[in-house]
Amino acid sequence: MIYTITFAIGSKQPDYDRLTAALRALGDAIPALPSVWLLDSLYDANQIFEAIGRYLAHEDRLFVAEITDNSMGWIEEPASYWLSQKFGLY
Repeated sequence: MIYTITFAIGSKQPDYDRLTAALRALGDAIPALPSVWLLDSLYDANQIFEAIGRYLAHEDRLFVAEITDNSMGWIEEPASYWLSQKFGLY
């Protein structure tokens, strides 16, 4: 399943390295926009939320949602190509 993961870091000293490592450990992950990642994973949204959430502070925010081929957007390469490949468009 393909997910979009969006986060807002409110903590003063965010640990982006641990956060991105946690994302990549869950499957094939790629940044799409600032603070937005795309993830191809066998885990469900709740499992992804729990796995990533442990690396965020109380004042940070996190949103995880499954996306389908019935989605539209304008994102830069290589994320748009990655997404097109996942849905068999290229």
